[in-house]
Parts: sequence; C-alpha cells; structure tokens
Amino acid sequence: MNDELKSVQQPIVVLGASGRVGRVVAHQLLNANVGIRAVARHTDKLKDLAEQGAELWQGSLLDQAFMNRVFAGAKAAFVLTPGDTLSPDLHDQQRQYNEHIVVYVVK
Repeated sequence: MNDELKSVQQPIVVLGASGRVGRVVAHQLLNANVGIRAVARHTDKLKDLAEQGAELWQGSLLDQAFMNRVFAGAKAAFVLTPGDTLSPDLHDQQRQYNEHIVVYVVK
C-alpha cells in the first residue's frame, strides 16, 4: 500500500470504527488506500487499523468539542451511531448523538 496516499490531509471519518459495521467500513477504506480517522470510545480495540495507517481518535459522541475536532478537515464521514440497549431511553440517547454530529455538519 502507498502510505503517502493514506496520509491525506482530508481523511474520511469513520464513527464507531470498533463496531461490526464500522470496522468493516474502516478496513475497506484502508484497503482502498483511503486515509481515515477512526473514532471509537475505546481505541485499544483499533490497533489493527492504526497498523494500516488510520488516525485513531478516542472520545464520546456526546462531547461537542471532541466532535468538532473529529470532523474538522475531513472530506466525508461514515456515521452509524451506537445504540446502548441497556439505556433507559435509547431514542433520547440516539437523538443526543445525532445532534452533536449535526451541529458540526451544518456549520
């Protein structure tokens, strides 16, 4: 793989890169030599992506300042927000996640 191409200045953000779907998306993009910014609550699960050249970003989708930094300079994003089935109000949690994403996107 060409590491020069992967270190693009405008990566694609992959939210939930440690999940079943996000991980597959991240690997597919990296295999296509596309630079990515892999975002997860726990980046210790993303070492294999880092070895392929991904930028690892650890944080919460509920942290607006973090989300602003994640999206800054990105050219696109894969967004699949996690669902905590143990949450007392799953729909409210999803709404909060999505609001933090939308705040940056509509800037």
